[in-house]
Amino acid sequence: MNRATCHRGPDFSGEYYVDTTSLGHNLLAIRAVDDISKQPYATDENIILAFNGQIYNTEQLIKKLKAAE
Repeated sequence: MNRATCHRGPDFSGEYYVDTTSLGHNLLAIRAVDDISKQPYATDENIILAFNGQIYNTEQLIKKLKAAE
């Protein structure tokens, strides 16, 4: 399926497979592509994220989360 939609996100393509589950993501980079923007994003074997969208206020969110620690 990633190959079928690669024209929608030509900057990076990622896959995640485990047992009977697979996730794919094609990235159209609006901002620079770095390791944190590559998806599906796996924090560990329990949390896997494939996100369709852009978070525009990341700097403000990071400051708010650090202040809450």
